[in-house]
Amino acid sequence: RDAVVRPLVHLVDADGIPRAAPVLEIDRMRGTEAGARWILTPTDATLTAPLIRALVERALEGASELEAGPVYASVEASEIPRIRIAWRRPSPRNGDRAPVRAQLLVRDDAGREVHRTAIDLTGTAETLHGAAEIRTPAPLRPGLHHVEVSIDAGLNPDRITTGFWIRDDSLLDGGPRITVTRDWLRRDGAVLPVIGTTYMASDVHRKFLFEPDPHVWDRDFARMKQLGINFVRTGLWTGWQRAMLNGGAIDEGFLRALDAYVQTAARHDIVVNFTFFGFIPPAWGGTNPYLDPRAIEGQREFLTIVARRYRGNGWIHWDLINEPSYAPPEHLWTNRPIRDEWEKRAWRRWIEEKHGSDTVALRNLWLDPSWDPLELPWDHELWHAAIREDRRPRKVRDFVEFSNAAVAQWAATFRDILREAGGDALVTLGQDEGGTWFRPSQQLHAESIDYTAVHPWWQNDDLLATGVAAKVPEKPMLFQETGLMRLEDVDGWPWRSPENAAELLERKFAYAFAARGGGIIEWAWNINPYMAIDNESVIGFFRPDGTAKPELRTIPPLAAFFRTAAPHLDDFEPDPVVMVIPHSRLFMGRPAATDGMRRMIRLMAERFGVVPTALSELRLTPERLAGSRLILVPSPEFLAAPAAEALLAASRSGAKVLVTGAVTGDPYGSVTDALTLLGIADAGRPVRLHECVEGIAAPDERGGECRADATFDRNLQESLLRSLAPPLAALEGNVWHEPLPLEHAREDEPLAALLAAAFEAAGVTTHPDRGGVAARLLYAPNATLAILVNETASDRQRPMEVEGRRVMIPVAAGRTRLVLFDGTGTIIAEK
Repeated sequence: RDAVVRPLVHLVDADGIPRAAPVLEIDRMRGTEAGARWILTPTDATLTAPLIRALVERALEGASELEAGPVYASVEASEIPRIRIAWRRPSPRNGDRAPVRAQLLVRDDAGREVHRTAIDLTGTAETLHGAAEIRTPAPLRPGLHHVEVSIDAGLNPDRITTGFWIRDDSLLDGGPRITVTRDWLRRDGAVLPVIGTTYMASDVHRKFLFEPDPHVWDRDFARMKQLGINFVRTGLWTGWQRAMLNGGAIDEGFLRALDAYVQTAARHDIVVNFTFFGFIPPAWGGTNPYLDPRAIEGQREFLTIVARRYRGNGWIHWDLINEPSYAPPEHLWTNRPIRDEWEKRAWRRWIEEKHGSDTVALRNLWLDPSWDPLELPWDHELWHAAIREDRRPRKVRDFVEFSNAAVAQWAATFRDILREAGGDALVTLGQDEGGTWFRPSQQLHAESIDYTAVHPWWQNDDLLATGVAAKVPEKPMLFQETGLMRLEDVDGWPWRSPENAAELLERKFAYAFAARGGGIIEWAWNINPYMAIDNESVIGFFRPDGTAKPELRTIPPLAAFFRTAAPHLDDFEPDPVVMVIPHSRLFMGRPAATDGMRRMIRLMAERFGVVPTALSELRLTPERLAGSRLILVPSPEFLAAPAAEALLAASRSGAKVLVTGAVTGDPYGSVTDALTLLGIADAGRPVRLHECVEGIAAPDERGGECRADATFDRNLQESLLRSLAPPLAALEGNVWHEPLPLEHAREDEPLAALLAAAFEAAGVTTHPDRGGVAARLLYAPNATLAILVNETASDRQRPMEVEGRRVMIPVAAGRTRLVLFDGTGTIIAEK
């Protein structure tokens, strides 16, 4: 940390939130500029001569820094709190008076003075240190205590406030019980719409558990509570090594800091989700972080120590890992073999269970000419190429499924370990958008955790589809980490204005609930200026100068809406429409494997006010499809045998099944009995740039040789098939096969016409509109929740049918609306 930023003046709004910092001080503590003090006035206000003089004199003092913090952030009543103090002066001036004593004033949380003391500071002119013991005649009472530290150096700053906790067991033991049902996290049984943020600290940021300051945390949590935050996500991420370098040798300071953090959050009635690891679990000397027993043992010991400490504490629950990859550490955010012996053994066992051990059969299954068909695929095989040479896509598909199974088993193992050590606290796994693509998938590890999560960052065209793909019908889903990555124009200026950025964040939050999510967690409460990545060092509600971005305005109205709405909410009715995620096609690395699915979800929401439940092709069962009216299977190319059997069973039970594009067989080139009975398998042919749309998908009656065109540009002729089946002339029976993959076409109208006919034939209620406003109604037993997102540049009126009444809901350009109706169609709450 080379520099310290201090706002010398804040302009605050009516709620006391800093909105501008017209005078800033930057003290350079390290590096080539060490000792410099810069004072900036980023304002167009008139600066008077006396003010300019005062600022110049202050700047001429040069850089200095007073630091204070607890040795242990939380102590027992029988222990003596200790405060560490440091004074730094990188470049002393002639005539400086180095401080030799520090005065300490301790107050309880009601502001009453409980102790005074002073200590000597020792060291050099550049750096002085001291540690003060807070010895009082009687033990301090449980609770948060604040310590005002001051020095007499004749320089600024000359005082600072820090804090420590005397452990408050009554506060910790009084925590809520957080559970889950189908759609919601629940607090003591009541629906808990999560309105959250990610928070480490606003001073030392990610080092908060190693340089703790509960006074700073308390100030920030108080602000969160004021604005409606009820949930924070925090954790170690890649800092686990500092907490426990060797097995069992866990750092007591880290544990005490986490105690203080949880108590501070609890004091403000805020639930904590704590993340253990980041990106790849630690191997602790092993070779495979997911499979090596040595790695598992190290992870077990660490998680057990932490979880046991909070057994029965309802304020904290667990996130196993942030945005995991299954890959060697040098290939983060990919999915590829690690190639150690534990993986090789696990791969062979998994293949034998799935396909048997006959090597001749495996060669034929994968078209694998290698000397050892059980070898793992090579890295170059994982990516699509126009020529198959030296590639085994069918084996790659199995490897990706295997790696997902390995991560899911790892998560299930540690869910059980955490429950054994810590009781029934919830366990999740914080995956980003990669889980809806080629990395460990929410759909495939959902069974191993209590609720799924997705971190929507870049895919802003498909925010709704991202959420839909991460939500399973049985468990809640959170937009667990979302914010705005920095984009710049050619001159390095922000691509979006602060107001545009706030509107996009508002749309992200609304899409979380439109995807049937249970809440949002913004990243992050404050910008971390110490991040070495420019893209990330600007993300957050509060800037390093302490001022709030316009993005912060998205939180209070959302929190207020759900405070009113929560008592009326419950798990929603099952969706009548299910969409199948084509995971076999995706796992083979086929281009644009899920693009059509995403496009279809967007069009369904905007044109019809319908949003489906998504189910992985690899997790289709008759039970999960029971009750569905319409099952959409967009351009799968391949369908695993169990998936085809589940679709066949669903169709025989009365569900309508709509398949688009070609289905050439199962992932191994065979046409299974179920595919034959469904009548949807054929060899297909590549789409042409222009295809003639016929049958019910033709949206007009223009006459001539072709009633409508579908354009498949973006080089789709090289990767996308149409079926050889005849055009879908009528929706007869329960299995419908549209030969064209219309969800990939440039034009919307053929797909819209097909979906309109399918919805009508399946008896799905729609809310038609062509205005570019995505909409969804979610039906609780006693209320209906409407979520609307306007992705256009003009204000719109969106028609909806609520409780038998047509209502027009206005939505401003680029903005969102949430409305809760009771059983008569009367508005209970709106935002």
